Amino acid sequence: MTLTQGPIRLAVLVVGAFALLLGLGLAASSTTHAQGVPGARYFGTAEAGDSVEAFIDGVSCGDAVTADSDGLWILDVPGDAACSPGSGDTVTFELNGAAAEETESWRAGGTSADTSTGTTLTAGEAVDDEPTVTAPETGNAGLLAAQGGTSPWLALSLGALALAMLGGARALTRRS
Repeated sequence: MTLTQGPIRLAVLVVGAFALLLGLGLAASSTTHAQGVPGARYFGTAEAGDSVEAFIDGVSCGDAVTADSDGLWILDVPGDAACSPGSGDTVTFELNGAAAEETESWRAGGTSADTSTGTTLTAGEAVDDEPTVTAPETGNAGLLAAQGGTSPWLALSLGALALAMLGGARALTRRS
């Protein structure tokens, strides 16, 4: 029985040290989640109650917004919008279902070219066709794993540390 106590103690010590170092390393590390591309915000004035919608290449970038009682409208085009915006894409607008003459350029975190007054829309010809909305190809970058803050490796290493401590306690008290 004396011959097996030394190797058991050494094995428990090695496993315990490994679990402790792994746990400390993982506790100090952080989990990184992919962040989406920031959107662009366009704003301007129109008549109170007017409807404004944004498009890129004829594809709607989301729901239309309505100008408030002062005629102010604010429209966000997220980086993951259905119109698949990319840097430099031309954003066209519809005012009450009619194509507006004004356009803007989309860029991540961008805004209306005139930052003091925004984009004042003037209606052109009415648009008869409903735009075709297609889902963007996101690949696997759009899939999110569990959003928990605890790493599974940290939990595993703490479990290994607990087992090593239990084995060490049994070895010290000479139990089998």
